[in-house]
Amino acid sequence: MEGLGARPRKTEDAQWKRFRAAQDVFFSARDQANAQTDAEFAENLRVKEDILSKLRELMPFTKPAAVRERYFKLIDEWDAAGKVPRQDVKRMERSLAEVQDAFREASSTTKAESASPKDERQEAMLAQLEDTIAKPRKGPRTRSRKQRFQGHQRGRGGSRGTPELAPNAEIGLK
Repeated sequence: MEGLGARPRKTEDAQWKRFRAAQDVFFSARDQANAQTDAEFAENLRVKEDILSKLRELMPFTKPAAVRERYFKLIDEWDAAGKVPRQDVKRMERSLAEVQDAFREASSTTKAESASPKDERQEAMLAQLEDTIAKPRKGPRTRSRKQRFQGHQRGRGGSRGTPELAPNAEIGLK
């Protein structure tokens, strides 16, 4: 344990200089990487602002079907553009959400207006189905309900044709 403890001042100064030099190399490399990332995020922000302006040019969405392909292409470009600086994330997401909400609202309004022929066909089919269900069967049944019930109690399963089992056959008792 003799190696522990205070060292001569010259040795401590030399170690401190080596440590500071290593720190300077590390922090300068980190600063360069951060500057590169910041520049990339700033470029992404510029790209997303351009895309947002193109999306706003499509508004108001009076005929969403006409701009649908262009709208989704721009949304895909937005997703591919990458991250933006942290202080701009909420502002950009809010702006995009406004455009998306407007497009969804216009699309749903258009669908509601154009869905009426389809709805009429569905209503007609449902009415026909309900009429078919409500009508009684035509023709006699082969067995009465009483006969089916009695057959079921005897172990034949009624009209389902399940095999008749001898009592206790399943567990091997005689």
